[in-house]
Amino acid sequence: MKRDWMFTILPISAIANGLSVLIPLYILALKGDVFDVGVAVALFNLIGIPASLFWGDFTDKIKKNKLIILISIIGTIPILLILYFIAFIPSIEASYGVYSFIATAASPAINILIMKRNRNLSLPKYFSEYSILSILGGFIALIPGIVLDRQNIADYLIMLLVLNVIALILAIKLIEKDRDHSTKQSKKVKQSFSLLNALSTTPHILTGYSLIERIRKAIKVRRVKNVYLLLLTMALFDAGLALFNTSYIPFLNDRGVNFAGIFIINIANYIGQLVVYTLFMYFTKRFNLAAYYETSTLLRGLSYLLAFVPFIFTSFLFFYTNIVAYLFSGVAYAMFNVASSVMMYNQIGKLSRGHYIGIWFSILSLSTVVSSFFSGVLSQSFNYYLTFSIAIIIILGSFIAFRSIRRSYIPELSSQKISL
Repeated sequence: MKRDWMFTILPISAIANGLSVLIPLYILALKGDVFDVGVAVALFNLIGIPASLFWGDFTDKIKKNKLIILISIIGTIPILLILYFIAFIPSIEASYGVYSFIATAASPAINILIMKRNRNLSLPKYFSEYSILSILGGFIALIPGIVLDRQNIADYLIMLLVLNVIALILAIKLIEKDRDHSTKQSKKVKQSFSLLNALSTTPHILTGYSLIERIRKAIKVRRVKNVYLLLLTMALFDAGLALFNTSYIPFLNDRGVNFAGIFIINIANYIGQLVVYTLFMYFTKRFNLAAYYETSTLLRGLSYLLAFVPFIFTSFLFFYTNIVAYLFSGVAYAMFNVASSVMMYNQIGKLSRGHYIGIWFSILSLSTVVSSFFSGVLSQSFNYYLTFSIAIIIILGSFIAFRSIRRSYIPELSSQKISL
């Protein structure tokens, strides 16, 4: 398996990250409001749930990873063209939903190729490599956005189309045709490939060969409720995240930050994530998971507070405080990803049925869908300050819930370590 095929991830990730910022701005440029943005984001996340199950099963059945990745890349082209030529808010929302379905196709195939390259890839190593490539793709997409304004926002889609063509060329040239290596080891892994898409399309859920094997063998334990208790805290965090982030771009726009400035603020978020993931690649220390998790929730809540409270008192330096706030928000997000994922793996690894992975994915996704929709409703019906205040309360609530669960129900979390 060629190692350089992974460069294909860069343009694929660039398109996904670029659209995540462009779609809200595009809607706002067409005189849409925060409610329209909430609908678009909720629709995107909602369609991702059945799409992940469909493409996971489909990939497992036909075993043509390169073909599926090409289908995903080629299928994105008409969506980008529709977005460019049909500047109508309902069509933008619908196109973003269709993109969610098409883009999801590549996820399990990419994970399979990564695991084929190195089936002994550790979770931290996989997490760091994949995340860094995805974030670098985000930089590729967002940096050109700093020259955009309302008048030329649609031109950004031309750049995404170019990236899509680059992704197609890289996929054709670098990804080898699938071969059936009928070894006992590969057959064991393929038995669990239908789970891969659910694992990889949610930011908190990562996939490694050791996890697949652990789920496949699965040792039954009595305290299944531990999984649901952890899911509660993670779902709370996810809900607060979606509640804030869905309204954040419309909020910045309403407060006079131009489109280029909004791209810059989002770039700061990626810088924060990149710093954390890069440290994971090279540091060999052992971190306490519980402390890591709790620190990330507090830092995320404080970064959100910094993002909007200064404007209540003065607009001076508002743009710069938001750059700092979203930088720390990215740091907190990456920290939370690692801590929450490994803790949940440790719990799921003790269970007898792999369907808990699906439950994990579904609960997190549904909390995101509901929160995205209500973010638009709250901000439109009341104001951004109420929405953001509730988001911060929910995130801090997840901190309190996790600490209570750790002390009363899962005391082993206090001593669990992650070796990086």
